[in-house]
Amino acid sequence: MLPEQTIMNSLIDIVVRGEGEESFLKIVTALKCGNSLNDIPNIWWKDNDKVYSTPTDGLINLDNLPPLPYQLLDFEKYIEIPQTNLPNCKRIIEVYTERGCCHRCGFCYNINMHQCKWRALAASKVVEQIECLVKNFVLDGINFNADNFFVDKKRVADICAGIIKRKIKISWQAGCRIDYFARYDNSFIDLLIKSGCRKLNFGLESGSQRILNLIQKDMNLDDVFKVNAKLKKWQIRVDYDIMAGFPEETKEEVLQTYKIMFRLHHEYPKATFFGPYIYTPYPGTPLYDKCLEMGFNPPERLEDWEILNGVGKHIYHS
Repeated sequence: MLPEQTIMNSLIDIVVRGEGEESFLKIVTALKCGNSLNDIPNIWWKDNDKVYSTPTDGLINLDNLPPLPYQLLDFEKYIEIPQTNLPNCKRIIEVYTERGCCHRCGFCYNINMHQCKWRALAASKVVEQIECLVKNFVLDGINFNADNFFVDKKRVADICAGIIKRKIKISWQAGCRIDYFARYDNSFIDLLIKSGCRKLNFGLESGSQRILNLIQKDMNLDDVFKVNAKLKKWQIRVDYDIMAGFPEETKEEVLQTYKIMFRLHHEYPKATFFGPYIYTPYPGTPLYDKCLEMGFNPPERLEDWEILNGVGKHIYHS
């Protein structure tokens, strides 16, 4: 997000801005052959204490990337401990089948990093990848690690149908949006479950409608309770992501969030929560600019951003 700041760190020689697969290969090739870095897009680098950069290129077409060579990894190190994710599974792995998000949440890095664009592997490639992983590494759980797995409902349906058709025996979880799931009919939810969907994650963020509007979440609290009831009916486990410390947020609004958390869990005991996380102002996002207006002093060095992460020391912006 801040390559010009990152490159100033004494431990860093080259920075790739954005996605790294294509640029990284070109960097390695150039260094190996002793060639210049001038023709490689999306990079910043240092040479004799001078900083150089090249123009940014477009986003990568994911279908043009080769299959990941999982066989080169010590795969067992990547097996997740089930914990609460998929409690009936013993061997779970994260897979990445899409990037970005088409929505405009004011706190999210996607606005800067992916320009609110969503890209995904074709459903057929996703099914092939899952089948290969399950067969070669004896998996029983898949975590679709994505900012918004359900953007394309037909693609999700095709993935589910492919899993069922190929008789791939897995449980899986993914992230969804409240406003999406509120619109889903019984036949689609039934398809999700038959393909192995056992858990969904939703970005609830706040129990205050005013804050939801401020952060451009484009959802309403009435749908939250409808979705929670749907999940209970279908016995799909759920995690809600919660945040606090937004600019202008009041103590009363934070308490509203806690009250909604208690209500959701009371109405559906399998509802659990991540957070509340403390809001982090990411450069290039609408809320970041608002924080600057309110007097936020952003870190001037790469290492100073550590104090603003989700588990470290925080600055409250309200």
